[in-house]
Amino acid sequence: MHDFEGDQTYSEKPGHLFTLNATFSKIKAKDYDALVIPGGRAPEYIRLNEKVINIVQQLAQADKPIASICHGAQLLGGCYPGKNMFSLSNAGT
Repeated sequence: MHDFEGDQTYSEKPGHLFTLNATFSKIKAKDYDALVIPGGRAPEYIRLNEKVINIVQQLAQADKPIASICHGAQLLGGCYPGKNMFSLSNAGT
């Protein structure tokens, strides 16, 4: 999470203090009813993980609800062919 310090400077801080109980390699898209992709810096990194992209695409193909906040839209590239979308300039298509 970003925290502003002063007028123009921000620093990155931990976004949560809970224990993670799943890994992308063990997630099965069929076990989920929906997906929320939060914003922040994480999407910039996890969009490089092919397993993450496959999970998102499987949920989209299954017509499951997907909510994307801010930078989260970077994970939606290629999920909705023929649909117009907008995102950050460095998101895939």
